[in-house]
Amino acid sequence: METTSSLVYETIYVADVMACTTVNGCLSQRDANALLSEHGADYEEFAEECGKILDAKSILHWLGY
Repeated sequence: METTSSLVYETIYVADVMACTTVNGCLSQRDANALLSEHGADYEEFAEECGKILDAKSILHWLGY
């Protein structure tokens, strides 16, 4: 069960990631690599499952947010 504080943290984290996107909601390759690395994954692993995209919402969803 998630606590209120973990939900707030998750919301802030997602907002911080989205603040790094371009107008069309994409991350730079560098930012995508950093985001995935923070979660113990890499871009090639993500791209194998989802395709070579940099859409921040897709990456966050794949990470479980």
